[in-house]
Amino acid sequence: MPDNQSIDVKKELLQLPTWAKLVLAIGSLIIFIKFFPILDLIQLFLYVVIIPLGFFTAIGVISSEAANSFTETCREVSSKLREAAANAQQPAPSQEGGE
Repeated sequence: MPDNQSIDVKKELLQLPTWAKLVLAIGSLIIFIKFFPILDLIQLFLYVVIIPLGFFTAIGVISSEAANSFTETCREVSSKLREAAANAQQPAPSQEGGE
Protein backbone atom coordinates (compact mmCIF):
# COMPACT_ATOMS: atom_id res chain seq x y z
CA MET A 1 0.00 0.00 0.00
CA PRO A 2 1.45 3.40 -0.93
CA ASP A 3 2.18 5.87 1.84
CA ASN A 4 -0.07 8.60 0.45
CA GLN A 5 -3.24 6.44 0.49
CA SER A 6 -5.55 7.14 3.43
CA ILE A 7 -8.10 4.82 4.99
CA ASP A 8 -11.69 5.97 5.46
CA VAL A 9 -12.46 4.58 8.91
CA LYS A 10 -16.18 5.32 8.78
CA LYS A 11 -16.53 3.47 5.48
CA GLU A 12 -14.57 0.50 6.84
CA LEU A 13 -16.71 0.35 10.01
CA LEU A 14 -19.93 0.41 8.00
CA GLN A 15 -18.72 -2.57 5.98
CA LEU A 16 -18.14 -4.72 9.08
CA PRO A 17 -20.65 -7.49 9.77
CA THR A 18 -23.04 -6.99 12.70
CA TRP A 19 -21.29 -9.51 14.96
CA ALA A 20 -17.95 -7.73 14.45
CA LYS A 21 -19.51 -4.35 15.31
CA LEU A 22 -20.95 -5.90 18.47
CA VAL A 23 -17.60 -7.39 19.47
CA LEU A 24 -15.88 -4.05 18.79
CA ALA A 25 -18.45 -2.15 20.86
CA ILE A 26 -18.24 -4.54 23.83
CA GLY A 27 -14.44 -4.53 23.68
CA SER A 28 -14.34 -0.73 23.57
CA LEU A 29 -16.70 -0.53 26.54
CA ILE A 30 -14.56 -2.95 28.56
CA ILE A 31 -11.39 -1.00 27.75
CA PHE A 32 -13.11 2.30 28.63
CA ILE A 33 -14.30 0.97 31.99
CA LYS A 34 -10.90 -0.58 32.74
CA PHE A 35 -8.78 2.48 31.95
CA PHE A 36 -11.24 5.24 32.92
CA PRO A 37 -12.42 4.42 36.44
CA ILE A 38 -15.86 6.02 36.26
CA LEU A 39 -17.22 3.85 39.06
CA ASP A 40 -14.31 4.84 41.30
CA LEU A 41 -14.96 8.52 40.55
CA ILE A 42 -18.65 8.15 41.39
CA GLN A 43 -17.76 6.36 44.62
CA LEU A 44 -15.25 9.09 45.50
CA PHE A 45 -17.92 11.76 44.87
CA LEU A 46 -20.23 9.86 47.20
CA TYR A 47 -17.60 9.70 49.95
CA VAL A 48 -16.32 13.27 49.60
CA VAL A 49 -19.52 15.21 48.87
CA ILE A 50 -22.77 13.37 49.47
CA ILE A 51 -22.06 11.59 52.78
CA PRO A 52 -20.60 14.68 54.52
CA LEU A 53 -23.45 16.82 53.17
CA GLY A 54 -26.00 14.39 54.58
CA PHE A 55 -24.13 14.11 57.88
CA PHE A 56 -23.81 17.87 58.39
CA THR A 57 -27.43 18.37 57.43
CA ALA A 58 -28.49 15.69 59.90
CA ILE A 59 -26.63 17.25 62.82
CA GLY A 60 -27.80 20.72 61.86
CA VAL A 61 -24.45 22.31 61.01
CA ILE A 62 -25.74 22.97 57.52
CA SER A 63 -29.30 24.18 57.34
CA SER A 64 -31.77 22.43 55.11
CA GLU A 65 -31.78 25.57 52.95
CA ALA A 66 -28.09 25.11 52.14
CA ALA A 67 -28.65 21.46 51.27
CA ASN A 68 -31.61 22.41 49.07
CA SER A 69 -29.46 25.06 47.40
CA PHE A 70 -26.81 22.45 46.61
CA THR A 71 -29.32 20.04 45.11
CA GLU A 72 -30.96 22.84 43.12
CA THR A 73 -27.56 23.85 41.74
CA CYS A 74 -26.93 20.25 40.66
CA ARG A 75 -30.34 20.21 38.91
CA GLU A 76 -29.62 23.50 37.14
CA VAL A 77 -26.23 22.29 35.92
CA SER A 78 -27.85 19.08 34.69
CA SER A 79 -30.59 20.96 32.82
CA LYS A 80 -28.06 23.37 31.24
CA LEU A 81 -25.99 20.40 30.06
CA ARG A 82 -29.11 18.80 28.57
CA GLU A 83 -29.97 22.06 26.77
CA ALA A 84 -26.42 22.35 25.42
CA ALA A 85 -26.54 18.76 24.19
CA ALA A 86 -29.91 19.36 22.52
CA ASN A 87 -28.60 22.53 20.84
CA ALA A 88 -25.47 20.74 19.69
CA GLN A 89 -27.57 18.10 17.91
CA GLN A 90 -29.62 20.67 16.00
CA PRO A 91 -28.19 21.95 12.72
CA ALA A 92 -26.91 25.51 12.76
CA PRO A 93 -29.13 28.06 10.98
CA SER A 94 -27.87 28.99 7.55
CA GLN A 95 -26.51 32.48 7.06
CA GLU A 96 -27.81 33.66 3.74
CA GLY A 97 -27.02 37.07 2.33
CA GLY A 98 -30.34 38.87 2.41
CA GLU A 99 -31.14 42.45 1.62
